[in-house]
Amino acid sequence: MPLMTFRGLLERLEAAGELKRVGAPVPLGSVAQRIADEEAAANRALLFTGFIDAPGRLATNVYGTLARVASAVDTTPAILWDVLQQAVVRPGVPRTGPAGWKAEGPVNLGHLPIPVHSAEDAGPYLTAGVVILEDPATGLTNLSYVRLQVQGRDRLGFNAATPHTAAIAARALEGQGRLEVAVAIGVPPAMALVAAATTDEGRDDLGVAAALDPQLTLVGCDSVALQAPAEAEILIQGEIRAGETALEGPFGESMGTYTAPVLRPVIRVRQVALRPDAILHSVAGGQSAEHITLLGVKVHQELATLQATFPEIVRVTLPRVGGARLVILTLRDRRPASAILRAVLGIRLVRMAICVDPDVDPERAEDLAWSLVRRTREVGRILLLPASDRRGPLTKIGVDATAVNFGAMDERRVQPAPWQDPAGDRA
Repeated sequence: MPLMTFRGLLERLEAAGELKRVGAPVPLGSVAQRIADEEAAANRALLFTGFIDAPGRLATNVYGTLARVASAVDTTPAILWDVLQQAVVRPGVPRTGPAGWKAEGPVNLGHLPIPVHSAEDAGPYLTAGVVILEDPATGLTNLSYVRLQVQGRDRLGFNAATPHTAAIAARALEGQGRLEVAVAIGVPPAMALVAAATTDEGRDDLGVAAALDPQLTLVGCDSVALQAPAEAEILIQGEIRAGETALEGPFGESMGTYTAPVLRPVIRVRQVALRPDAILHSVAGGQSAEHITLLGVKVHQELATLQATFPEIVRVTLPRVGGARLVILTLRDRRPASAILRAVLGIRLVRMAICVDPDVDPERAEDLAWSLVRRTREVGRILLLPASDRRGPLTKIGVDATAVNFGAMDERRVQPAPWQDPAGDRA
């Protein structure tokens, strides 16, 4: 099977009617609203083929559903997490080959169509760049998504939110005073999935990606000692130096609010390389479908493991409004839910977990509200757990909104009385 490239994925989506081309040149500033409009309609991927006020092409909402994430690596949502786990356990070996990209002239990030995502963002930033780092302690490669604010023609902010990525950067800067970085944009789907997932710290992420796609091809970078995907649409190479920071933010976040400005490390960009007629992949910030889907990969991955321990979990729902921090669990059997809630709240990203019965549709706000009001009357239904994140202490909340005696008359949901007109028409 040939390598699935980012461009190949876009072609597949278009053939399936899941990608819409925006053919006429439009203002770059209109991208965010156009994404929101499409999400409210058919939620297709979008390919902007030209802009009035910026060079290049841009694709977005590519991974706007879990089904598209799974399809991109030739599987289905039902078995995606098993496929991913097998890749973690049995990593592959990437191939080597020639680069499909070529370095442009003097570095100028303004040559890329990088949009502003939210109304009060401090400026444009890259959201879909897969950051490639080498752990100085192990020599293993780490892949992750890192928000990268444009700080000038050859400067990018570096906001590593993933603890493992942040720890690698901290070790390198403390021990060596510098860290080489490659940012690949428009990568093969196998790399995109691994960058969003959680892998064992003893695994090389490029090997995990190669297990998902054995045709994954790498090439050595020109200006940093790292390997990058030969078929990336865009490759940015540079380094971070200890003590060099710049103010980042505010930016729209996945919880639907903004982060305050804060000092972050800076990447000094040495080189920008592009494929011919390159396509910049951009994930809309805030609570966009693609942002929340990719953020939820880690959560789904860990929940799949928990379902083996708790088989009474028959459905897992991550409402988009929860920003991958809210998990709704549909339980098949009536058992004390406290153990399930504690286990789910142990997942780093999850801040609230709610257990419901099968007669509740977790995707309907009215159903969920009814369950929370009707089935949380007894003492002990709400669990509060102290926790913390990089911003400080917080409280995680678990709610058992399941019936005490599911099926009993006083727990049954009221339904309209059935009636059929003798003529066959309902009144």
